[in-house]
Amino acid sequence: MHTMAADIPATHRLSAVLVYPQVEKQVSAEEAEHAREEHAEAEETLQRLEKLDADDPAFDDELATLMAEIRHHIKDEEGQMFVHMRQVIDVDDLRKLGDRVEAFKKVAPTRPHPHVPNEPLPRMAAGPAASLFDRMRDLATGRGE
Repeated sequence: MHTMAADIPATHRLSAVLVYPQVEKQVSAEEAEHAREEHAEAEETLQRLEKLDADDPAFDDELATLMAEIRHHIKDEEGQMFVHMRQVIDVDDLRKLGDRVEAFKKVAPTRPHPHVPNEPLPRMAAGPAASLFDRMRDLATGRGE
């Protein structure tokens, strides 16, 4: 659970900052917005889930909701967005984007921050401070071990 809880916000940040702006510019603004909305929903669900104890009656329902949201989002991205990206973005540019994504993962925040606007500039501006505080909190709580 702790690994998933850290991976979702990190993936959200890197997508909002690196991937979706490219999709918006070169593929479809509607696809980028749809993906942002799906990420925001999953992040809100994750935030609710993190407030619950595993023995809370609502925990299983929230976890099932989160898993359904993630599966749906992955299906949309892999079945549509990534296909469209490969159709219109140069292979070398896609490789460079992939390299940037991998580098960003190493410094991305590890906790949800749903109050940060779901746009590239605010996410990029808040990212370094959020990442620092998240990683300090993770160390203090033993999360991710």
